[in-house]
Amino acid sequence: MVVVTETSGTQQFRVAVRGMFEGLTAPQRQALLSDVDAHDVVLVGRFSEEGTLTYAKDLVFFTFGFDVTASGPDAQTDAAAEAEIRALERLGQGGWGYRHLRATASVVPPVKRR
Repeated sequence: MVVVTETSGTQQFRVAVRGMFEGLTAPQRQALLSDVDAHDVVLVGRFSEEGTLTYAKDLVFFTFGFDVTASGPDAQTDAAAEAEIRALERLGQGGWGYRHLRATASVVPPVKRR
């Protein structure tokens, strides 16, 4: 599910793609837990072009934080869709099952100089 509001022009978006892990095998759980501190939402919860993955020790929910640039009348929808595709690729690379995937795109306000 993609959540958007109307925008146009070239803009930078921060897109959070959230979901739930599903059907993780014991080795997958072990691997994720061995690296859990590197994916702590408080310590590394940021947005990046390649996508920052965060999750907790319970291995229920996860979030990818993506920086995405998009343009045109459907820029926000396009940014959310692009981030969702990137998240799906990362989930596939990890072999992680998931459900309830949802992307929410927010406009990054331009930096104003004085």
